[in-house]
Amino acid sequence: MMTDKKCILMMFVEFLLTLLISMFGFMLLSWTFDYSWGIKVYSVIFTLVFFAFVYCRMWNKAKSDIKYQKGNLNLKHAFKLILPFAAFLAIIVTLFGLIKLNVIPIRDIVVDVQYILEENQPRRIHEVLLIDNLNLIMRALFIFLIGFLSPNNTSVLVLFIAPAIVVVAGLAGYFAGMKKFYLSDVIAQTQQKVKDKFNE
Repeated sequence: MMTDKKCILMMFVEFLLTLLISMFGFMLLSWTFDYSWGIKVYSVIFTLVFFAFVYCRMWNKAKSDIKYQKGNLNLKHAFKLILPFAAFLAIIVTLFGLIKLNVIPIRDIVVDVQYILEENQPRRIHEVLLIDNLNLIMRALFIFLIGFLSPNNTSVLVLFIAPAIVVVAGLAGYFAGMKKFYLSDVIAQTQQKVKDKFNE
């Protein structure tokens, strides 16, 4: 039996697993990034991986609820299950957005000072700002979305795709589990229709 707490916890664990898989995929597919489509294809693939993790977790939860609870299955319950994880991601992105807009005035804090020495040139000071480090952290935390981000700008709106995926995939997965809907059946039926059409 999959309890509600276990379901919620596993979504956090699977998010970390998504990051590990995405980082491995980033190294594996880095050769495609020389092409304009490479980084976008990477993000589409691993965003779908993230979607699949959430979808399958909630599908299995609905299946477990049918078996052990027998009734009281609704999307309101599913929303309660995905809310902690979706809220966690949304809070992180919101805090980053507030820092980026300087509503939380810590973006201009200097975290490091580097001295640049060029040949026959006076010494120059380069200040490393907190926001620069935060941009790198956010890009790493949401690495599967990196293909949708501008190289020079970590868009808060793009990062909100992650909590949106949790809500959509979670509700869709739970609903499909309630209705005992299998994607494999749809794929098999589609393949059969293509074969039938081809053999006509």
